[in-house]
Amino acid sequence: MDIYPLIADLLRRDAGTLDKAIRVLDRWDARGIGPASRRKEWRELLLSAKASSRGQESLIQLLLDTSESASRLKDFAPFAGILSREERRKAFLECTYDH
Repeated sequence: MDIYPLIADLLRRDAGTLDKAIRVLDRWDARGIGPASRRKEWRELLLSAKASSRGQESLIQLLLDTSESASRLKDFAPFAGILSREERRKAFLECTYDH
């Protein structure tokens, strides 16, 4: 299930999404969750996105990027709880198919 296009769309519509992701990082920092270097990288990306439209577009492009390096970074993305249950359900249903 690829939720990142939904998150990118949400970022375009609601700038408060960045603040939510930053708060997730704050919690992870306080608890020492995950590698500090990844938390730092995400914080820089999010703050850049808050600071300018160029930074926001760069973040959106990263979220839409399907390359291996982008996927590796997104494996530790601070977007927990950003999407509603219904949005996650919709993404899951769109990605399921019969074999």
